[in-house]
Amino acid sequence: MDYCDVFVRQLVSPSLKHLRVTRCYTSRDYRILISLPNLVSLEFIQWGEGRAPLLGNLPQLARADIFLNGDCADQCSEGRFDGCDADDSDTCYGCYYYCGDPVYGPHYDRNNCVVLKGLSEATDLELTAYHDLTVLNRDLKWCPTFTKLKTLLLNDWCLAADHNALICFLQHAPILEKLTIQLPEKPSYVTGAEGIYKPLGQSVASNCLEIVEIKCANVDSRVHKILKILTMYGIHLEQISVQQTCKIPGSGCFNFVCTGFC
Repeated sequence: MDYCDVFVRQLVSPSLKHLRVTRCYTSRDYRILISLPNLVSLEFIQWGEGRAPLLGNLPQLARADIFLNGDCADQCSEGRFDGCDADDSDTCYGCYYYCGDPVYGPHYDRNNCVVLKGLSEATDLELTAYHDLTVLNRDLKWCPTFTKLKTLLLNDWCLAADHNALICFLQHAPILEKLTIQLPEKPSYVTGAEGIYKPLGQSVASNCLEIVEIKCANVDSRVHKILKILTMYGIHLEQISVQQTCKIPGSGCFNFVCTGFC
């Protein structure tokens, strides 16, 4: 499906193996439940002001590419990753309908994942989003273990709230082989917001990890912070490749392996 209005409450099929929903408009008041027991690949590219999908039973999922844009309705106007609906008053629109329409339904479990649990069987995952969406950061509180995940691509949403999501994935992907982090030219995430996920002590990242690629326009403070976190979780600098795209016309890009940082 491409450039469609998809105002349905669920996508259910016992046999569908590949699903592509790109640049489609969905409801702001409820989520699309995607429950496809034989789905092998999923591509969901958010467009417009709809909600992130509720990913249900996807036991055969091998590859997923999820992008949630800046118009996604899952944003808290108070800038809280836990959502202002945690309080009893002054709930913003983004948080009011987070768990479904309180009056007419459907109602979603407030104490469970919306997106991440349905992706937990994937071996190849690209998960990119606008920096201040509440949905992915809320999901970190109940983050599943990605027992099959081998390749993972994240953008700078994973650096918000003191790198909460990056640490979470390092601790919940035991056989991860390749991690890619894509950074925009300028920081877009909120560094001061409090994160949902509470790190599991000082556990070490996957022993299977072969390489971490950091793709950026400039080697700035974000890259240095990422390097410190990666080494803190047992990843050697020799495993980290920083790919910098130069801004000088015609200069292309260059790649180097880190050997140290300040």
